[in-house]
Formats: sequence, C-alpha cells, structure tokens
Amino acid sequence: MKKNGVEEQYVIDDFTSKDTWRIFRIMAEFVEGFEMLGKIPPAVAMFGSARALPGSIAYDRSLAADPELWRLRTGVLQKPVRLR
Repeated sequence: MKKNGVEEQYVIDDFTSKDTWRIFRIMAEFVEGFEMLGKIPPAVAMFGSARALPGSIAYDRSLAADPELWRLRTGVLQKPVRLR
C-alpha cells in the first residue's frame, strides 16, 4: 500500500532473525510446560488465593475445600512464592 507516494512496509519486515528465533524459544517453553503437565496426576489450581483475607468468603471456602481435596486424593498446584 502506498502512503504519500511511498510504499509502506509491513510490520513483518521489521523482524530480524533474532526475533524469529525468539518465537521458537517461546513455543519451546509452551511445549515443555504441556509435557510437564501431562506427568502430573489429577490436581486443582486456585488462583488469587494469596490475596484472600482471613475471615473472607474466599478464604473460608478454600479452607473448606482442603479436606475434600485430601479425601479425593487430588493434588493442589501452587505457584512458588518468591521471597524478597
């Protein structure tokens, strides 16, 4: 497409070979993650529970779910916490 008499380049033209390999590294991380998930037995993940305050409905429900998950022998996936 021409704009002001000058041929515009597509965004893809701005990619370098370094950017192209970056895409493959990202894809490799996805593949690695899915392969690891395939080895995990049945489990659940709770998101946002770190911000639930004691006494809140979300906090109480997560505590109530724990014995039931234990009874069902279901694992709980947890994101590692970074210490500052």
